[in-house]
Amino acid sequence: MNKGKFSPMTREAASRIASTTAKKTGGKIPPKSFASRADATVQRAQVLPPLRKSSKA
Repeated sequence: MNKGKFSPMTREAASRIASTTAKKTGGKIPPKSFASRADATVQRAQVLPPLRKSSKA
């Protein structure tokens, strides 16, 4: 494990991990598996767009 480099978990990487896990487990992603944790990490990291201010005058 290279502790000097860090790359954030991307949606594409989480998707590849989930796909491989699903193929190995008959189409299911077990809870608390690395694949489900990777997906949760991506979901938390997504930035939500700012709320629009009401244009009522």
